[in-house]
Amino acid sequence: MRKINNHKEKILTLSSLLHDSAKLLVEDKDKAFDYQKRILDLLDSIDNETSKEVHQVLSDLFSSQEKDENSLAYFIEEAHQLIGLDLDSDYTYKPLKNIFSNIDIGKADINSEKYYLPSKINAANSFPVDKKEIRDEDLSKAASSFKTELMKILKSKDSDHWADNLYSLIEKYGWSYPERKGSKDTLVDHVHLVTSISIILYKNSNQEEENEKSFKLIGGDLSGIQSYIYDIAKINSGGVSKRLRARSFFVSILGEAILHQLLYKLELPQAAKIISAGGKFYLLAPNTKETEELLVNTSKMINNWFYDKFQSELYFNFASVDFKGKKFSDFGVVYEVINERLEKNKNHKFKEFLEDNQSFQLDSQYGANADLCESCNKLWTKEDSDLCHFCEQDLNIGKNLTSANYIAYKFNGSSTNYDIKLFDESPIYISLLEDKITEEKYDLLVNIKDDNISPAVPEILGTYSSYIPTFTDRGEKFELCKQCGDEECTERKNYFEDFPYLFSCLAASSVSEREEGLQALGVLKADVDMLGSIFSIGLGSKEINFSEIVSLSRMVDYYFSKVLPENFAKAKEVTYSNCSAKLDKNYIVYAGGDDLLILGPWDNLLLTSFYINDSFRDYTANNDNVTISAGLSLVKPKYPIAMSAQMATNEEERAKESGRNAFSVFGESQKWDKWLRVLPLANLLDESIQEDYFSMSFVRRLNRYAGQEKRYQENNDTKERKWIGMFQYDLGRNFYDNKKFNRDKKMQKALDDLVDLFLEEKDGMRGVENFKLPYHWSLYRNR
Repeated sequence: MRKINNHKEKILTLSSLLHDSAKLLVEDKDKAFDYQKRILDLLDSIDNETSKEVHQVLSDLFSSQEKDENSLAYFIEEAHQLIGLDLDSDYTYKPLKNIFSNIDIGKADINSEKYYLPSKINAANSFPVDKKEIRDEDLSKAASSFKTELMKILKSKDSDHWADNLYSLIEKYGWSYPERKGSKDTLVDHVHLVTSISIILYKNSNQEEENEKSFKLIGGDLSGIQSYIYDIAKINSGGVSKRLRARSFFVSILGEAILHQLLYKLELPQAAKIISAGGKFYLLAPNTKETEELLVNTSKMINNWFYDKFQSELYFNFASVDFKGKKFSDFGVVYEVINERLEKNKNHKFKEFLEDNQSFQLDSQYGANADLCESCNKLWTKEDSDLCHFCEQDLNIGKNLTSANYIAYKFNGSSTNYDIKLFDESPIYISLLEDKITEEKYDLLVNIKDDNISPAVPEILGTYSSYIPTFTDRGEKFELCKQCGDEECTERKNYFEDFPYLFSCLAASSVSEREEGLQALGVLKADVDMLGSIFSIGLGSKEINFSEIVSLSRMVDYYFSKVLPENFAKAKEVTYSNCSAKLDKNYIVYAGGDDLLILGPWDNLLLTSFYINDSFRDYTANNDNVTISAGLSLVKPKYPIAMSAQMATNEEERAKESGRNAFSVFGESQKWDKWLRVLPLANLLDESIQEDYFSMSFVRRLNRYAGQEKRYQENNDTKERKWIGMFQYDLGRNFYDNKKFNRDKKMQKALDDLVDLFLEEKDGMRGVENFKLPYHWSLYRNR
């Protein structure tokens, strides 16, 4: 992300990153692997000065001789000692156990073990497999691919970008390798931790007075995310979908941008980033006066900007813990302390401003006569505009997001060409790029398109946790416009390649291949159940293994921020009980950390919810201790998004309150598998109405019978059981005594199946007791 001015720091960073990298060159799991010799031979084959210097450091490191305290090898060895590990001279590959297989919070017995395939990480490879499925050729293929990419970096002429490139390369492959034989720690976490500790030890050695507490763990947490994303008051001033994806992107990169700027100013490598997900990060830094001053000043600068520009709607919470090097053996305790401080600080937002007796000056920027922005209804408009600065910025971001493949950051100097400017003091300039730059205009380039790393630029790999459905055919768009019928839509006549779906388009896509049906938007909210317990006790050790925490955090975030968006983009179609859903017709507003918000055609999104649960179950090795709960609400496309999201949140909370591992829709919550058992009844009712076997009035009577049975189950009032006789009378009068029914074999089968599914218990479920989903599914799809 920058040229390292101190040459020794540069060589130390590269040496630390490369010291264990040759473990990724293992080609045969049954042979002991002398990785130390392999990495030295590889460096020896590269004809440039930087490789030679790194070769010398690693030669000293691997030597059995005592290290000189002034040598760079000494700091790498000292880093190993602080985390309680010695350098191992040989490396025998054993498959890395899936991190979720280890989790036990007492919800169920762990009944399966899954492992990660040795490979570069992507949406497909991140799912665990049985140990017997890992073949020798998988290991050989991964080793060959890693070597090709490593050589490409080491042979590049400009070594200033090697640190960034190697960081991402090791993260790309090292995620699926154990640090050593039998270890639960991943190779990538080991290498990154050793690198960050080595650099901090080196920096501390240059201090005039050695600080007894030489390390500082810094935590950052952005507050107010959901309020800011969803609170768009008026939707016709530019398109709510465009501004919603812009706001989601804006808050998703705020934390990342602040983290990257801290690394830049502290002159620390990317490896110092311990965790970064869901607007929250942790980084390791030297405990110096300079670090503390930078942290205090950065906190004031950021929150002064939030206070001034956003009327305190957003707040960035900083906390830090100083500790001695020997604490790395029990790093989990440090992690617990910083989380306690972050949580405590949430209750004292903008404390420094209130202590200074400041007040919120709503007219401080544009004068007392300015109008409120007609979009957010909170901030003041710019001159000659109906929108505030940030809502106008939303429109520009929204336009560029659909084609953005790279996020470029500039931390130093000024810029005139950018999409986002953060902060007035020490500004961060952010640009959304479709094509990769080759000249060095930016301090950091984040690749969100693919996993191809270019040594020509300071590039790292990243994710953008969103997916936007787009039209690929002009005719398809205009046909949907006819179905939508919204004459006030300003985008009716517009079309360009990859034109994004508006909310009205998504709603019109509901039951899009039918002439009838409710056109409504589905809003899905979901997150991981009991995540705090999973992190605190789920890993099963009395002493918290910080490496496992990092790995667990990374893999949870990877599912939401990478796996889901990629699978949606692949236009996969999923089927449940003969009902199909197209994943690419859903709009991921936000997915990252451990939660998500998705919009889509209501019926399509309802089925997609089951896919997300099934997919997450596969991803977490079907461990019943790791589950998700979700809630789905149905709204009209012009309904305020803040209220829509709150309705989905209420449904999600209902699922949590019912015992978790559940899905709440239409005001009722059930376990995921129980809902699946009544989907055949839902589909039968829908198809039978389409075929004119059943009338809507008959389905409404079924719903009345189901309500009576539910009241009987709750209150044991036998009078409610009179529905049984009414149901039998209903069948006789409207079906059995009907001439059409006696002639139509298909209609007879449909009714037989209905009676069976409605009355008989199947796997602990009776349709009459769980009729809300079948009722609303058939009702709304045939309105």
